[in-house]
Amino acid sequence: MSTTLQTTNFYRGPHASISKILLNSSSSLSFIKDILKDFISSENEIDKEYTFNKGLAIFYMLQYTSNKKLNDNRLWKSEKVEWVRALLSVFEYENNFLGFVGLAGFLNGYQLLKSNKKRKKIGELISEVENAFLKSIDSIVDQVNEDAKKETITYICAQCISFISIAQLRELNSKTRLMHLLMSVVLENPRLFQDGKFLDEIEQDITKNQSWNAKSFKVLEEKVNDIFFKELSKISLAISKLTQIVNNNDISSLLLRINKFSINLYKTWDESPTLSLTKEDSLEPENKENMKLLWQVFKFILFTITMIFKSIADRSLFEPHIFENQERMMILLTYSYLYFITSKFSLYGFSVYKKVFFNILNQIIVNNNSGEMIDIIKNIELDMNVYKPHEKCRVVYYLLVIEQVIKVLDDNYLENHILPAFDKILLNNDDDNIFESANAVILSIFYNQKRVIKELSLYYCNYILLMYPLKINIRQLRIAYTAVLKSLSDIDDTLVWLCLDILIKKIESISNPNTGSISQNTTNKDLEQQLINQQEQINQKLKVFEQKKQDEQENLVKAILYLKKGHLLLTLIDQIKSINLIFMENLLTKIKEFFKQEKENEIKSNSNIGLFALQKVLFDVLSNEIDYTKKNVGINWWLNEGR
Repeated sequence: MSTTLQTTNFYRGPHASISKILLNSSSSLSFIKDILKDFISSENEIDKEYTFNKGLAIFYMLQYTSNKKLNDNRLWKSEKVEWVRALLSVFEYENNFLGFVGLAGFLNGYQLLKSNKKRKKIGELISEVENAFLKSIDSIVDQVNEDAKKETITYICAQCISFISIAQLRELNSKTRLMHLLMSVVLENPRLFQDGKFLDEIEQDITKNQSWNAKSFKVLEEKVNDIFFKELSKISLAISKLTQIVNNNDISSLLLRINKFSINLYKTWDESPTLSLTKEDSLEPENKENMKLLWQVFKFILFTITMIFKSIADRSLFEPHIFENQERMMILLTYSYLYFITSKFSLYGFSVYKKVFFNILNQIIVNNNSGEMIDIIKNIELDMNVYKPHEKCRVVYYLLVIEQVIKVLDDNYLENHILPAFDKILLNNDDDNIFESANAVILSIFYNQKRVIKELSLYYCNYILLMYPLKINIRQLRIAYTAVLKSLSDIDDTLVWLCLDILIKKIESISNPNTGSISQNTTNKDLEQQLINQQEQINQKLKVFEQKKQDEQENLVKAILYLKKGHLLLTLIDQIKSINLIFMENLLTKIKEFFKQEKENEIKSNSNIGLFALQKVLFDVLSNEIDYTKKNVGINWWLNEGR
């Protein structure tokens, strides 16, 4: 069945004969009213068992009819007004479910007129139709128990409510009941998210690598192609609009229900055999396509919930009282259980998700409520010793939240409850996202100059040098080292120099790459062995002589060490921007010593490209990237000593 307004000259769907009569301008209004009454009555009597498709047939017939009539330029405005009021009186009289469905279609036909034509067609009469529609909802919403009728109300509200103004929606007496009904349909209905139980239907077939026509995947395919599923974006907009007019207790109960759903989904996914195939390594090509269906459903779940959260978060900017009952915690906690879906997009999901996430966290930061933040962290924290992909996703989410709220986080809580777990994360974790997120937390600690930075600085400087280049790249190294020294420069000059000294000694430990054997030159044994092993494999394939193998191994390691030393020198030059004036000349003197060594090395190798590049970086820093007081010292040093 079509989900859009038909634009043909004649209605071709069900009940076409009724539509034709209602549009017949030669028929009297009393005759048209009688026809419509008889039609609704007969539909109520023909089949006592209501179906979703039956409701849609009536909805779209009347949608087409009202739109066609009101868009007819041959009719006078007065004729249209009389016709609308005549049909409206029938719907008000037929105070039953099918009367509501017909009225909704009748209203939606008007709503779909081009906006610049609405006033021209029937003026302000639309308000009367909308009021009748809202009263009709009030009269039937508490009587609806069947799934098919709940689906119909949800579908109809998705089409109509977004057009109705907030001021007018406030007149809806059953707004709370309606919001919860729509939400329960989205989360529980078998045609939609089914409280996550759709995972139970697919787990057996996917683990057996059955074909596309396997029953469970057929069900999943039918779900995503269902007319009801395709309207999820409109349904979420309807719920979002209702969140603008309910009270804070209603918001709290809605968020609690969504949170319960997210926990159920997470637990079901955790127990599903399908989880072991997340990376699709064991799937046949045909079933890799089937897995995309599953993730399509997951992503719709996240989109739908995020649209609702966005509406609530936007409202809270003007009505902060709606966040009195820990609603922020409910949103952040829900997102922690859904992060295994979010991470499929990116670290911070998609744009709307990112906006909601940071909006909520910014409110906490602005309120400077450390107690609230600790409560949230306690609720989302989990054991760091995790192995399943979705569990690792929750760890990443936990770290992302901490990174953003470090500024307002209590120092004692940070030092005693959060940081103790970081040793294991930083040194023994093979998950790149967890590794990078943990380092982002540490950098945030330095950026916000938390109390612990004095104790942490020397350890972290040694740590990042240990991790380079196997776990972090040169860009990350430079950013991290600069963050540490900048934060310390305002606090403790002694620590600044100790951190500089760690870097200086690291550079000094890298021997001259033009002399000595590999074992003497290399300080990073893991890197050495890795390079040698790679070279041996290449040489075995090429069947070269043993002496040539040894030469190539030495040259390869020398090249890597030369590059590494250059990168460390770049990092050292960066610190000119971070340190205070008292260390300026000492640091420049040390840099000059390293440049002298590089010059001697390059003379022997008949190349000065590397040194020239380093000198250019140093000049740029001294001339453009430091404050006036340091620039004066730097330029004088360059003119006298640097060249």
